[in-house]
Amino acid sequence: MPEPAAERAKALQWAFAALDTVEGPLTEIASIDLFDADAEWAKLRRPALVELAHKRLEILSDTLSKTRYLLGNVFTYPDILMALAVRQIQHTTILETYPKVTAYLARCYERASWQTCFEAYSRRIQGAGAM
Repeated sequence: MPEPAAERAKALQWAFAALDTVEGPLTEIASIDLFDADAEWAKLRRPALVELAHKRLEILSDTLSKTRYLLGNVFTYPDILMALAVRQIQHTTILETYPKVTAYLARCYERASWQTCFEAYSRRIQGAGAM
């Protein structure tokens, strides 16, 4: 967590954006694609979700055109949250429109801290599935 109050506020904004604004429609797209792709309701719902995803990713892409990570050149916890959110639609063609976002994801995935967090997350998810 950044120390200066202004940077802390930006970190919190990006954390909430990742969890409350970006993740929702992307999770729904992934869920539809994985579990309900052939359902009529899903075929009707998915285009609106894709449109919303594009709106969110345009803002993210614009931010990443000016900076390496969400808070500048420093990788912080909002980057982990955002990368997890965006990762959900890697099976689609949606990200092809956003090369800055895909480059950002690659930067995030290369970091040791990302790999450590993602491995712990994956173990937790696998453990929950065993219940």
